[in-house]
Amino acid sequence: MTGMDDLATWLRTQLDDDERASRGATPGPWRVSSISEFGTADVEGITTAYAEPCCAAEDAEHIARWDPARVLTEVDAKRRILDLHSAEPGQHPDFCGHDMHELPCPTVRLLALPMAGRDGYREEWRPTT
Repeated sequence: MTGMDDLATWLRTQLDDDERASRGATPGPWRVSSISEFGTADVEGITTAYAEPCCAAEDAEHIARWDPARVLTEVDAKRRILDLHSAEPGQHPDFCGHDMHELPCPTVRLLALPMAGRDGYREEWRPTT
């Protein structure tokens, strides 16, 4: 198994986890619905047990930006990029079919970087440039 196989398998598992979490979340769209004079806010589209605003306005904006539909779109885009940067049938299995870099290519390494804090990430996958 090459480093790409390991990284690609690990990355696909992370994307599956992100998809599962997004599909299990309250469906969106999520939006900041109100901001109080104290800088706290509510996020419309998320069911909460609180009568008070959920959080600071900046936190509410961040939550709303990670609406489940956006995450699902990002997961799909990342899977497509990962597919583009795999070895093509008939090509040497250690080279990216898109840009012919040795696998794991810089693009796949960068796709995995935001998830580097998750279990199973290896420092050898960190981008070198």
